[in-house]
Amino acid sequence: MIPLKYDATLDREVAKAAGLAQKKINWAYRIAGMEAAYYWVNNYLHMHFEPRAFQRYGYARRSFRWNEKKARVNRAYSKNTGQWYDAPKPPAPMVWTGELREHVLGRRNSYQAKATSKFASGDRKQVLNITLPIHLNHPINPRNAGELTRLAPSEWRVMRGIVFQKAKKHLRALLESVVNPKKKVAA
Repeated sequence: MIPLKYDATLDREVAKAAGLAQKKINWAYRIAGMEAAYYWVNNYLHMHFEPRAFQRYGYARRSFRWNEKKARVNRAYSKNTGQWYDAPKPPAPMVWTGELREHVLGRRNSYQAKATSKFASGDRKQVLNITLPIHLNHPINPRNAGELTRLAPSEWRVMRGIVFQKAKKHLRALLESVVNPKKKVAA
């Protein structure tokens, strides 16, 4: 889950003044959140498998035993394909045989992002939660399970910008439909 929480009071006040219901405002933010999730999948997900991912995403340190085993092994056998693979040198994060990377990146177009949005009156903020279910075909330590969907600070800024831009676009379209009732808004 990628939680985004930001101040959207100005947009909300303008939309409320124009007569938009909170339900419509939430709809605009949900759609914007899903669009941002798809942008992240297409532009940032592959970076989790690059050698610099340990630094970029702050992955947990692997145990001494794990590092020793990976350094010692020259080849790995895959039960899924029945083939032997040469060990990558140096080993990239989350990549050994490459099956996990191929599985996750090969399904980019099939991910179904879900978003929920509500106005938190106590904080006076629009709260958006984006869920992007990424199913793994590989056992992973529960401690490290969230590493695959972790965002770097620069990605947070980009995602917030995308959500803000897209939500503004959708709110403008909704406001236009209130002013011009004959004009239909694409759902």
